[in-house]
Amino acid sequence: MPCAGCKKQPDRPVTFRCLVACALVIGYACGMDNEPDVVRVLRNCRLFASLDPAQIAALAEISRLDRATRGQRLFEQDTPCVGMYVVGAGKVKLAKVSPEGKEHILHMAEPGQTFAEAAVFGGFDFPVSAEVVEDAELAFMPKGPTLKLLVDHPQITLKLLAGMSQWLRRMVDLMESIVLRDAAGRVAKYIVSLRRGRETMVTLPLKHQELAAHLGLTRETISRTLGHLETLGLITQLPKSQIALKDPRGLEELAQS
Repeated sequence: MPCAGCKKQPDRPVTFRCLVACALVIGYACGMDNEPDVVRVLRNCRLFASLDPAQIAALAEISRLDRATRGQRLFEQDTPCVGMYVVGAGKVKLAKVSPEGKEHILHMAEPGQTFAEAAVFGGFDFPVSAEVVEDAELAFMPKGPTLKLLVDHPQITLKLLAGMSQWLRRMVDLMESIVLRDAAGRVAKYIVSLRRGRETMVTLPLKHQELAAHLGLTRETISRTLGHLETLGLITQLPKSQIALKDPRGLEELAQS
C-alpha cells in the first residue's frame, strides 16, 4: 500500500520529499504546525494553496529559506534572473527605474505572494529591482531546478501561469489608472483596492513618496488629493497611515469614473 503522504510504495527508498510530504499529512491530521519553515512559507502561498503535500514537498526540496532585512536589495533591474521568490513575511518593493533615474513602483509583494516567476518562465533578465521594505522571510526557488520541476509537475506549472496572469492584470489596471484617471480617481482606486470585503478601515502600506511613484503622481499631489477626498466626506485620515472609509460607495464611484 503506498504511503499516504508521498504516494511511494513500501519497497521504494525514502527521500527528503517523502519525509516532508508525510510530515505534512501527519501535521494536518493532528492539527499541528510542525513542518519546516520553508514548507510553511510555500504552503501559505496563494498560488500553491490547492497543491497536495507531495507537490509542496517537491517545491520544498528545491527551495531554501532566506531572511532579509529592511533596505536589502534582492536583485537589480536588468540583471540575470537566478530564480523566483515566495514571501512568507514582510514586504518587498518591486520597482523600475527610467533612463532619467525616476523610480516607478510596480508592486508591493506581501506574505502569500510570489515575484520574479515571469523572468524564470520567460528566460529573460529581471525587468525590475527588488528591495525589502519590511524585514522579510522568503522562500527562494532557483531557476534551473524550478524549470525542471515544472516539466515533471504540470499542475504546479498551471498555478504559476495563473500567478503571471494576475500580475498582467495588475499591470493593465495600473496603466489604465495612469492613462485614464485623474489624481483623485487614481488615489480612490488604490484605496478601494486595499479594502477586504466590507471593512471600513484600511492601512496605506506605502509612504506618500512611494505611493506617488506607484501612481505616477508627485508627493505633494498625493497629500493634496487625500485632503480633497477627506473634504468630500469620502475618507478620514488617521494616525499610523490608517484611513477610515466614510463613504465606501462614493469612493468606489470615484474610482470608476
